[in-house]
Amino acid sequence: MAPTAPSAPAELTYFVAAGHPRTTGGQVQAFVPGFLLIMAGLVIAGPWLTMVAARLMARRARRPASLIAARRLADSPGPVSAPLAAWLSPCSSPPWLSG
Repeated sequence: MAPTAPSAPAELTYFVAAGHPRTTGGQVQAFVPGFLLIMAGLVIAGPWLTMVAARLMARRARRPASLIAARRLADSPGPVSAPLAAWLSPCSSPPWLSG
């Protein structure tokens, strides 16, 4: 049976109480779950954040073209946020992954 990753608050509490890991392997085990949670957050929250930003842009639109663009973006934020998440993932990858 494979070990399960601890939740983020439990992991943070552990490392605050026990101190930072002394070995490289321990540091990697401490870093990877947090990194994966950030990447998952970008992928999951990206469309929602794009929709919220588009709604704010639609409220403040002064020209018809801006209003149309904001409404179209708010109606389907997924296609816009997917390339953004794909672009951010390699830009924020840790150096040890790039070899």
